[in-house]
Amino acid sequence: MNTENIQTWNDMIRGFLQSKQDAEEEKYLKNTLIKSVAKSYEEKRYFGEQHLKDFFDLKKNKKEESQTSLEFQRDKYFKMRQFTKKPENIDWSEIQYNYQKKCDTLQKKYEATLWLEDAATNAASVSFATHVVKLTHSKIDSPSFLEPVDN
Repeated sequence: MNTENIQTWNDMIRGFLQSKQDAEEEKYLKNTLIKSVAKSYEEKRYFGEQHLKDFFDLKKNKKEESQTSLEFQRDKYFKMRQFTKKPENIDWSEIQYNYQKKCDTLQKKYEATLWLEDAATNAASVSFATHVVKLTHSKIDSPSFLEPVDN
């Protein structure tokens, strides 16, 4: 999150929520949408063309330093749609519809008042602890505990 533009708590909260929304959109593009298209290209043996194989290869096709991860995945998505050779089993209008639907869902999910309401509803599951085991050792399965302090 770019802290240069933060002047109020409102800016801070909105920036935090935007970063969460961007991360989910990036994950959807990378792990769902692009991965499924790559699978179709591979199944239809389109990877005989080296530029297509390289495009979907995570080791060969990396983001530029100036790009965010989301910008890179969006760019990849738009380039992918411009390919002239496309497997016939891919319904591009459905892909576009699902992507737009996902973006709309994320927009609503990370709208500040709705997100805060949802977080407040889930606050009942929060427990106080003086010794948080998972904080220092994430693989430990024992619960944290609260040690009362006498004044």
